[in-house]
Amino acid sequence: PDLYFLPRPNAFPNAYIPDSVKNLTFAGSPISVILPIEPEFFNREDAKTLLNTLKVEPLNRENTVFKFSVQIDGHRREKKYEFKNENVISGLPVAEIWPNFIHPRWKIYYAYSYDVDNSGLNFDFPNIQNVEDGVREFNLSKLSKFETFPKYLVCSRHGQVIGTLALQQPEVIPNSNNQWTVGVDFGTSFTNVYRKQGNIDEKMSFDNLHYSITNADPLVKTTALTENFIPLQQTLPIASLLSIKDHRNSVRNTDNVDLIFDARIYSPETVNKIISGRSFLIGNLKWDDGGNRRPMKVFIEQLALQISAQAVKSGLS
Repeated sequence: PDLYFLPRPNAFPNAYIPDSVKNLTFAGSPISVILPIEPEFFNREDAKTLLNTLKVEPLNRENTVFKFSVQIDGHRREKKYEFKNENVISGLPVAEIWPNFIHPRWKIYYAYSYDVDNSGLNFDFPNIQNVEDGVREFNLSKLSKFETFPKYLVCSRHGQVIGTLALQQPEVIPNSNNQWTVGVDFGTSFTNVYRKQGNIDEKMSFDNLHYSITNADPLVKTTALTENFIPLQQTLPIASLLSIKDHRNSVRNTDNVDLIFDARIYSPETVNKIISGRSFLIGNLKWDDGGNRRPMKVFIEQLALQISAQAVKSGLS
């Protein structure tokens, strides 16, 4: 692929960037480069070691043409790349993975991306087993689901693969024998969660368990994640609300509802931002709502998932 880049530093805060690439500039300003490496490269066990051998050398005084070289199987392989204006990606999508840990028995991860600037930049996860079930695409956003934390992402623009991002792996949490007893105070307006460990009883709190792929605008990210994904911040009690924005299967009319994809807990920063002008929200959740418990079941299912993730992050089995 050609060499594509963003005219901003640290666009990918958790990507593994070789030292030789970190300080590159274009027109005198720092940039973030998408490495022009084919996805098959990461099938190698020594891929990260080989990345450390990457050298970048300027070939002209203007610093617009570079030679990239890497040591593979005892041979130095090299290629010339030119920084071109047509390869500048001006926008930066929101892109997140949840949760931000690895555990031997944790087998569900979600990812969300929103191309707010219509940049055409897209991220694909090579570890998705079944794309039909594991990916849901909308106009400018995409949801993904997979069983293992990805080692790299495939980057494409307008449907064409342009390179890859190697990801730094999050914290690995070992197995333990610690346990919690959890109680949920579910109400039609607000819901609280309490935990007991040993002789200590306390209200739970949900940590930010997001892994940021991009360093997107904070306000845009917060709004997008609150409506379409798992919010960054959730202070208990949380409103007993579901967001069904961009759903494919109706949570009211079918049991064939994919958690997060079709419906997810809506937890705004402040209570007074809840209802106004938001027709995609379902409230007044009840155990017995005229025989239709589907919205309540989805709410409880996500709550159980987040409690489980918080427990694992806290070192429980």
